[in-house]
Amino acid sequence: MFSQLIAFEWQYILRRPYFRFMLLLSVLFGLLIATSARFAFPDTNNNSPYILSYLCGIGSLLCNFITSLLVAQILFREKDNLIEGIVYALPIRKPDWVASRFLMVFGITALSFFLLLTGMLTGYEAFPPPDAQMGPLNLSYYLQPFLLLVLPNIFLCSALLCTVAWSTGNKLLVYLTGIFLYFAYWTISLFTNSPLMAGNTPVSGTSMSIAAILDPFGIS
Repeated sequence: MFSQLIAFEWQYILRRPYFRFMLLLSVLFGLLIATSARFAFPDTNNNSPYILSYLCGIGSLLCNFITSLLVAQILFREKDNLIEGIVYALPIRKPDWVASRFLMVFGITALSFFLLLTGMLTGYEAFPPPDAQMGPLNLSYYLQPFLLLVLPNIFLCSALLCTVAWSTGNKLLVYLTGIFLYFAYWTISLFTNSPLMAGNTPVSGTSMSIAAILDPFGIS
């Protein structure tokens, strides 16, 4: 039953115009970052592990907004179409139904970010900025932050937003939670003297330790 639910959800999502648009936008945004973004890190290659990890960390935080949109579209589909009673009358196990919906939210967000990284890699290799410092291509520089930063952060955001959606049944609260997570992160970073905040350099070892402990996204 679980595999059938996953297959059904995937086929349904593939037919949605917003899904194809989101994937295309992810690639184009990655190309835009690679060809136009400038970083105030002296003597650092644009495609270095430090820059790519920094971009992946900040980008995974921005995934709150993508995840919020997906949760609102996927988890509230029956409610929006007034067919909750029909769906809930079907012989579907609740764990399978919940897991399939969660995995779709998590998987689509992760796929979007993976395509963004693909766009960045393509941009750096095919259209490098003329004034940018570039190092040799190393796929591990892209894969390591994706696996260690992006996927855990997307999983955390997906779990929190899906929990809000299922416990409240309120689409507006899902959007507000996504916005709250984003601004709460930067507020905590400001008051904990996080090294991410440009005005807080140099940063002491104590401040870095506090920021690392309080940072649920692992960016500090």
